[in-house]
Formats: sequence, structure tokens, C-alpha cells
Amino acid sequence: MRSDPAWHHASPWHYVNIGDDETYETAQKNPEGDVVEAIQRLTGVLRDSQATPQDKVVAVKFLVHFVGDIHQPLHVGRHDDQGGNTIQVQWFGAPSNLHKVWDEQLIEAQKLSFSEFAASHSIGFSGGQLPSYVEGSSALDFPLIHDAQSQDPS
Repeated sequence: MRSDPAWHHASPWHYVNIGDDETYETAQKNPEGDVVEAIQRLTGVLRDSQATPQDKVVAVKFLVHFVGDIHQPLHVGRHDDQGGNTIQVQWFGAPSNLHKVWDEQLIEAQKLSFSEFAASHSIGFSGGQLPSYVEGSSALDFPLIHDAQSQDPS
């Protein structure tokens, strides 16, 4: 999707930058959205009985990606350094920035395909068994989704 110009509008949905003396609630919001707003809005799509199956598939794909994004520390980062993008570093002697090293270059240095990397870091559920904290849980049991359901997704 990144290379498809039709999805360029989704670029700001991947991150949120917050000032040092702010919280998400007090920070100025990007009018084009951010990762927190996108997760709330897309959760609303999944709960919407009028949403098309195609819209729900797109919502799930984005949600999986965005949940990964918010666990990358620089996607929920400092406003002053634009999530590490303005912190210049040397990566094996080549100029880079902290965000790029953390987001791409650490994994690329492993020289594995995405599937090989995922397999090498598998948490190894055996026999299709889920851990007890997941088994029998509903998506609504998880705080982010539960909090989002009480908010207007539009």
C-alpha cells in the first residue's frame, strides 16, 4: 500500500507525536488523523453492521499493522524529534536516523525474509493451543478495543 498513491492519505495514521509536556488528550491533533484515532475509527468499522465485507477486510489489515506500529516506540514518539526522524545516527558507517534504524534497518540487518524473520521469532503455540490469558477471551476484553467502542468512531 505504501507505494500506491491511492493510499497516501493514510500516511499520518501510522504514528502520533506528542510534546514532552503533553498527553495524547492535550496534544494538538493532526486533522488528517493519527494512529490512535485510526485504531478507534477502524474498530468502529468492524463493529458496524452496515460496513461491507471489503471495508472490514481493509480495517482488519490496517488494525493489525497499526497495533504493530504503536509497539514501535518511535511511532508514538516525541513531537520535537518527529519520532526520531530528526536524530541523525551512523548505521554501520552510513548516515541514517534513529527512526529508520529502529523501524527498518535492525530487521534488514538480519538478512531474512519477513516469513523467515517471523518464524525465527515465533512464540511457539503448540498443537494450536492458545495461552490461558487469550483462550476464551473476546476482542472486547482488551482495553483499547473496549475503550474505543464507547467513543464515536466518526
